[in-house]
Amino acid sequence: MSSRLPIELIEHSIHFLDGDFPTLATCSLVSSGLLPICRSLLWRDVKISMATNGKPKEALLFSKVRELLALNPDIGHYVRSSSFDFEHSVAMPDIAVSFCKCFPSLRSLTLHNIKSFDILRLLAAIDVIPSLEEFHLEDNIAFDNCSGTDFSVVDGQSPSTAYQQMLSFLETSRHSSSLRSLDLRIGLERDHDDNTTTGPGVPSYAPQLDHFGILLNDLTDNGAIDSNGRSHMDQVFLQLPRASALRSLCIQYDCFAFFFLKEYLSAPGVNHGTTAAVSPYYLDKLSNLLSSSHTPPFPDLERLSLVFSQPLSWLFGSEAAFERLAQAILGESSSGGRRYPKFARLEVCFVLSVNIGVLHGDKGVKKAWEQFEVDKRKFVQMLADFTLAGVDVRVWMV
Repeated sequence: MSSRLPIELIEHSIHFLDGDFPTLATCSLVSSGLLPICRSLLWRDVKISMATNGKPKEALLFSKVRELLALNPDIGHYVRSSSFDFEHSVAMPDIAVSFCKCFPSLRSLTLHNIKSFDILRLLAAIDVIPSLEEFHLEDNIAFDNCSGTDFSVVDGQSPSTAYQQMLSFLETSRHSSSLRSLDLRIGLERDHDDNTTTGPGVPSYAPQLDHFGILLNDLTDNGAIDSNGRSHMDQVFLQLPRASALRSLCIQYDCFAFFFLKEYLSAPGVNHGTTAAVSPYYLDKLSNLLSSSHTPPFPDLERLSLVFSQPLSWLFGSEAAFERLAQAILGESSSGGRRYPKFARLEVCFVLSVNIGVLHGDKGVKKAWEQFEVDKRKFVQMLADFTLAGVDVRVWMV
């Protein structure tokens, strides 16, 4: 007689197949008793894209996901994390709201590449989620105040007011007690009257966050210092110590508008005869924060992610700033040990290929990648202090 294995033992074994989607799909067909555990692994993390060009193979077209959910609504109960890439589609609000309603057990929501939208409709998408633990807005998202259709203005309100609506909602909603990871890498469209912009700050519930991400910018479209942007930057660094439990911090420095105009539009007032360089101001502010007191502001910090929306070569000349950053993180504390003993990873990402592809096609992207690989060899040397200290250093372009 063959012995019958307990279902708990079989389910435990199936967990070792996590990530092997073809095998999990096969297991789900073996027995109806294995269907729940297989679905929990197959549908735990769902990436949905509006387009397939240049997108990861694992991203699913939203139309296909919608068909599957229509055939079997129970699938939606297994989704814990969902990432939407809308390719700047103005249809985002309706799609996001409809999917969030289909995912009642959702805990993590990430929205990529949103060009413009009505802030109230975004909040409606968030509000249908019972308990949100991670909320990420990434990749040059903008509350658009300058396009033909003014998506961000609600009853005549400005983009800054739209920001405040979003932050106020997060402060007062039921999610304020459940959020553990918040990424606000949002880029406001500039006010064309004064060419300045502002952005969100650090929320009051920051002490409970273990990850925080934010976008900073102190350059106008023509490369001049934006005093409002720099004031916002100063305010953010002043507020960041609230998030004392952070294990992960992501800061995106965004000067793509200047890069775009300088490289492709020959904007008046831009000196095209010189090589552009990024001011080390924000790196110095970060270093000052990390080394500002006897007690580290983020004693459990494990990972720092720096994201840039300009060519890697623009960082050449900032060697001293990266040395100061390494000293701030790897230096000794007053007790003699490392200030951040858990720090293990430094990520530096350059977000360029999609925008270059739009303007120059595949040849432009190929050329950009070739130049990136050349510049990367020099740039990695600027991070030698981290590498020698055993930190996992990762540099890449997307």
